[in-house]
Amino acid sequence: MALGFIWMLDVVLAGVSALVLMIALAIYVKNWYQTRGRLLGLVIVAVSLFTIANISAVFYYLDLAESYGPPVAIPIMVIQTLYFAGSLLLLAVTSR
Repeated sequence: MALGFIWMLDVVLAGVSALVLMIALAIYVKNWYQTRGRLLGLVIVAVSLFTIANISAVFYYLDLAESYGPPVAIPIMVIQTLYFAGSLLLLAVTSR
């Protein structure tokens, strides 16, 4: 299985986004143990779902890379880049 360069970028962006979301999730869980807020619990659920989506995206991208080329990989990379930027923004706001 040979991944193209753009597909590798898609996989790396999805993996790094998942790591960033896991860091934010750890901060939210720590804060939830201190405050026990209901809203924070819902945020934890939402961030958990986004993390699971990113982890599953890695496997889907690896599967799609075998069948499709750059015409499919480029739009996915644009979407994943925006998602990664949003994850970084969430982490920046969360860590303050």
